[in-house]
Amino acid sequence: MKHIAIMTIGFCIGYIMIFPDDTTQPLQQQLEERDCTIENLKDSLNTIQLKIDSLKYDYVEEKSEILFFWNTLAKIESSGGIHLLGDNGKAKGPLQIHKGLVIDVNKMYNLSYTHDDMFDYTTSQYVGSLYLNMLAKRHYNIYKSLPTKFQLGRMWNGGFGLYNDNATLAYYNKLKSNYNIN
Repeated sequence: MKHIAIMTIGFCIGYIMIFPDDTTQPLQQQLEERDCTIENLKDSLNTIQLKIDSLKYDYVEEKSEILFFWNTLAKIESSGGIHLLGDNGKAKGPLQIHKGLVIDVNKMYNLSYTHDDMFDYTTSQYVGSLYLNMLAKRHYNIYKSLPTKFQLGRMWNGGFGLYNDNATLAYYNKLKSNYNIN
């Protein structure tokens, strides 16, 4: 009896292979489509990985650029941290941050920094970044473009209203000379 069952199964498999019916063709097509989808997925994952690798590089490059930007502003503002008080004690830290800037950032981002916290270089960079982010958003809402680093530098010096004014031109020239741009 086992031999008959095995022969019957073998005959059925052989019959299906030789004379496929309508039910096997869609299954074969599904398998081919699945293989194609898997290959497309592998290609997509490889592409995504390349983009991630590129982003990691860009982030490192961008982070380096941001640090250079802040170091340049600190050099212009306080000669690299030598003079930590400016504007008759109204500006504090290596970036010469005024109390109003700290108040604006605290209000906008629900933070609680003090004016004296601006003596710490990392904290002043962070608060300064939040402030410039506020100004960049404002610039974008008005002009539909993001400001350049030189426009941000001028905003740092004169606020949003004076960044394109002659009042911040000398600051712009100092920033430009530190970036070695003619």
